[in-house]
Amino acid sequence: MGDVKQEVTKLVCSDSVLIACVGTELRSDDRAGLEVCRRLKGLGIRSQVRMIECEFGLETCVDRIAEERPRRLVVVDAVLMTEGSEAGEVIIAKLEDVVEGFLATTHNVPLSMMVKYLRALGCCEEVYVLGVVAKNLDFGEELSPEVMKGVEKLVNVLAKALSSCSEDGVG
Repeated sequence: MGDVKQEVTKLVCSDSVLIACVGTELRSDDRAGLEVCRRLKGLGIRSQVRMIECEFGLETCVDRIAEERPRRLVVVDAVLMTEGSEAGEVIIAKLEDVVEGFLATTHNVPLSMMVKYLRALGCCEEVYVLGVVAKNLDFGEELSPEVMKGVEKLVNVLAKALSSCSEDGVG
């Protein structure tokens, strides 16, 4: 977990970062991104890093993201992996890895299309996905136990990273 914490800290403790938590309430594990955001907000961490919830997909937040104009966008979402991963595993990927098909977010409008649009508006030079590998995307409100553990791990890592950003005065 040390390496993940260091990677996440590098991602979020930088100038002009926006964390966009994405998910759908009624598709079981697809709710993971929203759950991460809500738990972080519930912890009351004081950080300069901005965080928004994008229910139903990143496309629902395009105006807010364009208004914020972050240099780095970090998308927190449930993901589907094509090979070599287990449900609940935390994944850190650059946009290019998502586009190449090794990783897919769970929403209808492709992330690459949303980012292309945002870049045309002058933001989001860098885009990363902090994902929790989904197990179940069927209709339902409960996260699978594996994904719940992944959410808890990601919340823990992000909370520590965001706290360290605040202590260092970065973000």
